[in-house]
Amino acid sequence: MSQNMPPQTRRPHAAAFVQDGFCVVPSQQVSILESVRADVVAYLRSMTKGGAGLTDEAYLNAFHKFSAPTALNDVRVGVHKTLGSSEVFRQKVFACARHHLEDLVGNEIVMQRQVGVVIQAPRDPAGLLALHTDCWSGCSPYEVVLWIPLVDVHDTKSMYICDRAQTERHLREIKAGPAPESTAALARRVRPGAQDLRMKFGDLLFFSSILMHGAEENQTDETRFVLNVRFKSLFSPYGTKAIGETFLPVNYLPATEVGLDYEGEFGAVHA
Repeated sequence: MSQNMPPQTRRPHAAAFVQDGFCVVPSQQVSILESVRADVVAYLRSMTKGGAGLTDEAYLNAFHKFSAPTALNDVRVGVHKTLGSSEVFRQKVFACARHHLEDLVGNEIVMQRQVGVVIQAPRDPAGLLALHTDCWSGCSPYEVVLWIPLVDVHDTKSMYICDRAQTERHLREIKAGPAPESTAALARRVRPGAQDLRMKFGDLLFFSSILMHGAEENQTDETRFVLNVRFKSLFSPYGTKAIGETFLPVNYLPATEVGLDYEGEFGAVHA
């Protein structure tokens, strides 16, 4: 199909996204990313005791030592409600990724209303994420998921992902039938070819909502802390998660603002 930008002019991360459906890049705004992590740590310290004197990364890695397993979900919900829906926090997260994001979805962007947080303590089965593609739950195939580890991640402390070619091959097999008898059966077929992501704090993962991915029980001795949030072009097709309900604009151009104001008061123009 035709492209707005010829393939030879794409930046490497954009070319990788088209080829593989995902890319891992270093943030161009590490100081802002450190501020994002500091906000998370400050909130956690206000909720739990322990870890005095530890650096932010050491504190997050050892968080399971300060928070009882029975309280972990309340902590997760608290972070999600207090920080995840904060406009200041959302704008910081956007700033961390904007440089690369505009090459993937354009410069008129909507962002998920809330930033998600994943806290997975060692050997906590509640942290499992079954193999899936986000499009199965109504997400638009035009969405890009931003995945930000707040600590170094590897092996089962991370997630696994199928690239575009693998995902599309498995989706064709499912479409042709017979359908897998269960999610576990599908995972047994897909998991051996999936890639385990190894990332450092400061790295950003962008992946298409079409990709199959999941997370296994964390078998390391450190807690996994990850932020995730979705972006898409303001004018690309939406799935069941619409603007206003799930997404809010974070950047749009003057002509778009004038046009949206007009349509809001006088209605859409029809030929």
